Amino acid sequence: MTSMAVIPGAMRPGLRLMRQLPVLALVLALAAAVMLALGPLGWRAGWWHYRVGFSTLMPWAAYCGLAAIAVALAALVIGRRVNTARQMVIGIVALTIGAAVAYAAPTRRSTTSRPIGTTRRNSARSCRCARPKRPIRSLMRAPRSVTSSAAPTLTSPR
Repeated sequence: MTSMAVIPGAMRPGLRLMRQLPVLALVLALAAAVMLALGPLGWRAGWWHYRVGFSTLMPWAAYCGLAAIAVALAALVIGRRVNTARQMVIGIVALTIGAAVAYAAPTRRSTTSRPIGTTRRNSARSCRCARPKRPIRSLMRAPRSVTSSAAPTLTSPR
């Protein structure tokens, strides 16, 4: 005869994964917060170039924050029957941190007027090379004489 006793620590693999989702969401949210903080600090400290700090780390911090939001929502909605109260609190904290980072990363980048290296190419006035300063024909004319009627003349006082 076989025993049908349940081992207390054993659970299905799907339930084990659902219990780990809030922790995964918290790790993603903390990684996003660290990337958001290290972007400008690393540039100011001279660890990397401006583009690495603001054009690479900032967007990836936002993506990581969005991933933390998605995983935390999945952990809170799907795993509400499996997870304990402690894991639910971890999921809520991860959701909050992820939302804050996902909101702050694009906001911090948009404080500059325009990204570096971009110009308005659809306007002829935006590029100085579109209009030469003098037409080519004016370069071929003879130079103006110094004794024109508008030039003051030197006369001796009487």
